[in-house]
Amino acid sequence: MRDYHEFLEEILVPAEDVQRRVKELGAEISQDFKNSDRLVLICILRGGVMFLSDLMREITVPHAVEFMAVSSY
Repeated sequence: MRDYHEFLEEILVPAEDVQRRVKELGAEISQDFKNSDRLVLICILRGGVMFLSDLMREITVPHAVEFMAVSSY
């Protein structure tokens, strides 16, 4: 399998910026749901798994995860 960097013309958003924003989102979600036990994260399969995995690590409140498969139209 070839490295995806071979196909990129340019990087639009540096990885560090994405990780910083994921941390911010995790903190916001944790604050918004600090008094709730009903937080459910829903992931669209394939494309969203890596993002959701990173986000889940940053959320400090209890949460459940559901996965949804969709087909292109």
